Amino acid sequence: MAIMLSAALGMPVVSSCSEDDPVPPEQQPPGGGEDDDPNTGGGGTPGGNAVLSVSQQKQKLKNAALELTGKFSASEFQYYSDLSGHIEGTLFEDYRTTEMENWYENCLDAITSILDKEESEGYGGYHYVITYNKRIYAASAFKGHFTAQNGRWIRTDADDLQFTFPDQTGATCVVKLTTSGRTKTVYVSDTEDWDWTYDTQYITVRKNYLSVPENATLTLTQNGQTKVSVNIKTDLSSMAGEKFDLSRDAFSATADVKVDNYTWTVSRAAYRANGQAGITSELKKAGQTLLSVKVAADKVGFDEDSELTAGEKVAFEANVLGKVQFKGEISNLKDFVNYLKRAGENDRSESSFKSNLNQANSLLKAGVYYDGNQTWQAGVKLEPFCDRGYWGEEWYFEPVIYFDQDGSSYSIFEDFFNEEDFKEVIDKFEQLIEDFSEMLGLDDEDDYYYPY
Repeated sequence: MAIMLSAALGMPVVSSCSEDDPVPPEQQPPGGGEDDDPNTGGGGTPGGNAVLSVSQQKQKLKNAALELTGKFSASEFQYYSDLSGHIEGTLFEDYRTTEMENWYENCLDAITSILDKEESEGYGGYHYVITYNKRIYAASAFKGHFTAQNGRWIRTDADDLQFTFPDQTGATCVVKLTTSGRTKTVYVSDTEDWDWTYDTQYITVRKNYLSVPENATLTLTQNGQTKVSVNIKTDLSSMAGEKFDLSRDAFSATADVKVDNYTWTVSRAAYRANGQAGITSELKKAGQTLLSVKVAADKVGFDEDSELTAGEKVAFEANVLGKVQFKGEISNLKDFVNYLKRAGENDRSESSFKSNLNQANSLLKAGVYYDGNQTWQAGVKLEPFCDRGYWGEEWYFEPVIYFDQDGSSYSIFEDFFNEEDFKEVIDKFEQLIEDFSEMLGLDDEDDYYYPY
């Protein structure tokens, strides 16, 4: 996805330390004409199936990037930023929350079970206490209706979880979580909590689990009108036991997220141990599809610690506004991931880093297409770059679009997506980030770095 969005937005990168890699013959498109109209093929002939010139492609990518960034505005999300500040700064600081806090602690106690406990004496009589426990987070354990009124939160018994409160405009908001159907327990993580007294150290080692329901719905309404809704449906029928195990089980899920005019839909997310896995998703605004993604993988497997153990062919496709498509495949996922992992482990060795990255690229065949046509227009690959400083060299990689026409190969991203050619796109993208940063109260200089 990073490859696709980077390309769509025309984001530049720093200078490469590498040489251009040859393009495989089967990926070399025929040469196009020099007509600058991005809506015609080579030589200026309309039709859409001819290979476009480099200048035409740059213009099409620029147009798509400008249109995509123009679909988003920080002001559309200002309400939610203000609401978050209102909840944190007013409803939880100025309102009495004693009843809510006591209820929450009781809920945590109810979902936590002690597995073991160890005590020992250390140097100078210092005492150590280690407790091992298990905590299963389940929506069914957190129930009640809370209402913010008269400077306090009041709870009443209920079969679901709901919070009613005035927002920053005085409108009545309701956040509600409901679940239904069977559940399966999924391991999430291990955590440790440390505490001390003057002569004792307390350590709590906890295994955390999540109880996944078949159906879950979260909504936010304002004066009865739905502003946010999240609906997730999970098929648990193929799970072998009460606990989900990636090494042996399977699942499928769908999700639908709506925020005002935006809709993000996952129409398919599926996984079967050592079998097929995939996801189909799209982002819409006011009914128009902005981005869509499809990924399908064969024979994917993980162990009980969620480490990839198997993975063969992966096919993927991303579509930006129906105007720019990125399609391709990875011939062997497990090897691809391992090569990238080894490259990262050897990021101080140029030869080792490039060798592993080249091996990864040999498994990646991806291209750029326009307007839904099936003509390969440009390629996508991972290219090595380096940071140099007092610490020496540190290598990393970036996804790049490369063009190869009339026997000429241009694989360095910045040769095309540079400050001069794509200044308008870069400025608009930077302004979008700055608007969100300002809305969230972040210091741009401290929290963001723009390599432009």
